[in-house]
Amino acid sequence: MASPKAKGAVIPDRRVVAEPGRVVDICAGPGGMDMGSKILGLPPMVGVELDADAVATGKAAGFERVHCDMHALAPARHRGVHGVVITPPCPGFSKAGLGLGRKDMQTILDAVTCFGAGCGCEWPDLAMRTLDARSKLVVEAARWVLTAPNLRWFLCEQVPEVMPVWEDISAEAYAAGWEYVNVVQLSAADYGLPSKRVRTFVYGRRYDSPRVSVWDAGVNGADLPRHTMASVLDLPAGTRVWTRGDRKTSGGNAFSVDGPSWCLTGSTRSWKVGAPDGRELTASEAGLLNGFPADYPWQGSRTKQFLQIADVVNPVIAAVALGVATNTPWVEPVRRYLERLYPNPVAPCAPEPPAAEVSPFDQLDLFAALGVAA
Repeated sequence: MASPKAKGAVIPDRRVVAEPGRVVDICAGPGGMDMGSKILGLPPMVGVELDADAVATGKAAGFERVHCDMHALAPARHRGVHGVVITPPCPGFSKAGLGLGRKDMQTILDAVTCFGAGCGCEWPDLAMRTLDARSKLVVEAARWVLTAPNLRWFLCEQVPEVMPVWEDISAEAYAAGWEYVNVVQLSAADYGLPSKRVRTFVYGRRYDSPRVSVWDAGVNGADLPRHTMASVLDLPAGTRVWTRGDRKTSGGNAFSVDGPSWCLTGSTRSWKVGAPDGRELTASEAGLLNGFPADYPWQGSRTKQFLQIADVVNPVIAAVALGVATNTPWVEPVRRYLERLYPNPVAPCAPEPPAAEVSPFDQLDLFAALGVAA
């Protein structure tokens, strides 16, 4: 991709955090995308994160972290960086919050168009134009895609409500000469996770079209085994989980562990298992529901650990999304990871492919490479 023409693209006092040939992971958090990358056997990424506890978790898990604000970076100065992953915070857009980000949608779309036009103003007052100051964070995706000079691929993730922004970035990327851009929506439970979560991704390849698809394990991951909260946490069938104690809510207050758990949020730390006054989930159990090994080294207070688990991209979906963005086959690595993480599926696995088609990569070697206990 040619160097950006935006006159404000290169700002001298902004940081460069990665050398040529590396991949930058913006809002890297505690390591969801890093785990997905390791599942696929991809090179380590340079993770950028502002939250100190998430940085500590990522480092404890063996991943590279730069502790800084994403606004401190200069995409246009990252020459030779081949890929970028951007997973900005979602509270302003999520249905669980006040939804101020959704009310900022037109302002955000205008900012994306501004980057696409190459005006170079970089919208320094964007936070003052929005109802939720966090709304501007999704615009960072456009800044990287449209001003980083040598990207070969990009991948961005958010809640479904941000799809119009991803579609707008897709249009601007096509106009800037990207060969292939796509927007997809992935549900964690469809890909073998014992918890519900739907996220929307936009990914692009600069010079070619991908040969790998999100449907390579069948439509909605039909060829992968399924798991329930009961099978993963070894809970008795029929057990219920209360999310708000004895309080009555219009949307319901309890669910059965015989299926995937409800979407994990920061308030999952107060869920009660078995009764309104039952025991609480541990961070290890919550992380396991979201696709992390039981011994993953979550750092910080209990509240901060559960916030990290709620916000992170789960490793399996990360591997699927990274697979299509980087043209890396993901089905068998993901299948092996799921088999080691959740040994008791509730639905039979798809028939194994012929031996010649099975990767020789051993399951134990995979977990050794991840640095976690088998």
